[in-house]
Amino acid sequence: MAGAADESAIIRQLRKQIADTEKNLSIIYAGAAVAKSKGDLALQFEKLAREELVKATDSLGCEYPTLFAFKILTTLPS
Repeated sequence: MAGAADESAIIRQLRKQIADTEKNLSIIYAGAAVAKSKGDLALQFEKLAREELVKATDSLGCEYPTLFAFKILTTLPS
């Protein structure tokens, strides 16, 4: 009889751990969605800043340093 009670307690404990894990997963998914959104916004800001830097450099009649031109022009997302 004691063995059945022990198994019942173990099953209850495992069910509680599964419920806690499911709850934690939803929190993790929400955090990941927020982080992705912030990353997307940062990428858009970086693209805009690079485009504006290229426009400003062009309007001033400056030439791009070789490394600058390579980095800016090869990393701008479409």
